[in-house]
Amino acid sequence: MRAIILLVIGLAVGAIAASYAANTMAARHAYTRGVMAIMGHHVSALGAQAKAGQCRADASLDHLRRINGAAAEIEPAFAGADPDFFKHAHALTDAAATTLANPPADCPALKLAMAKVGETCKSCHELYR
Repeated sequence: MRAIILLVIGLAVGAIAASYAANTMAARHAYTRGVMAIMGHHVSALGAQAKAGQCRADASLDHLRRINGAAAEIEPAFAGADPDFFKHAHALTDAAATTLANPPADCPALKLAMAKVGETCKSCHELYR
């Protein structure tokens, strides 16, 4: 009986310790996942605007600003990554800044601008995702 009680206590303590370890490991990557989630949300929102044919510059400008801001967060979020990774990150930052400097005024221009941003995302995701 004593052995069974000790076994149950040991299993409970082990489960609690495993839970703490799993949460710690998940929190370690929260910033990187958050940056990518924000970027993905705003890219998707612009894609939805283009698909719906609602591509006014003022409507897309906020999303473009947020994409630009998230692109600037990639380097600190992925500190210690491969130096080649940061070449891709800088290309994305440049593409986002260029798009923000010349905001697209209509749907064809928005699609073209987002294609350039999407190419930089894709080039990095093909290698590092």
